[in-house]
Amino acid sequence: MGLESNDRWPFIRWAEKEQAWKVDARTKGGGQRRFFQTKDEAVGWAEQQRIKRKNEGSSAFEFSADLRIDAVAAMELIAPFGISLRECADFYVRHAATATGDKTIQQVVDELLAVKKSAGMSARYFKDLRIRLNVFARTFGSEKAVNVSQKMVDDWIIAMPHSGTTKNNYRRLLGVLFSFAVDRKYVLQVPLSKQSKSSVKRGKPGILTVEQCVRLLSASAFPRLMTKFSQQSRSECLQVFAPSQKSGDWIGVR
Repeated sequence: MGLESNDRWPFIRWAEKEQAWKVDARTKGGGQRRFFQTKDEAVGWAEQQRIKRKNEGSSAFEFSADLRIDAVAAMELIAPFGISLRECADFYVRHAATATGDKTIQQVVDELLAVKKSAGMSARYFKDLRIRLNVFARTFGSEKAVNVSQKMVDDWIIAMPHSGTTKNNYRRLLGVLFSFAVDRKYVLQVPLSKQSKSSVKRGKPGILTVEQCVRLLSASAFPRLMTKFSQQSRSECLQVFAPSQKSGDWIGVR
């Protein structure tokens, strides 16, 4: 078949080597070539490129090969989420400072403790917060806060050799830590899930024996208080703390 030509951009030629119709849609800034088995297919695609150039300008064809490869790879990554590349770029611009934050876990812990101390938190709460968060920092202290994932934190809590109640106490205070980090824009979200929350079964409270109650009351202010009561008052008070005649076990409060 002889050489076929088209003087309009994009240019259509018959390529002997490839035995196919070639459409050259390249420009000075980029663009691409494509090959088609039939001339109708080549003409159709060439017309699409003319329309695209008219609507979007020459810049639509001025992506370098590297940019095109990056764009294709990015679209494959975000395809499951049903969003556009532009939406991803907008999100990144809004959160770039957080997403690239360089605060380490130890630095965030130190900041939080300083804030809590200046806020006048109770000594007991502050001590509990300091001890538990520094235990966490022994493992993750040098990690950038933004790089600590939900899985990392959940796995750390679950692997602790403690009771469910203790694990939940650590989990609660880690929530305080990462909520503080979110407020300070050090991280995007709190990296905790329901998977790390332990189920705690609470049994019935134990009942003291008579002997145990005697020792407890003897060590308290109860005997001294009893001397201040009238005979009637002491009788009424003893009804509250009375041993069972049958079992010898302490009945408790009536």
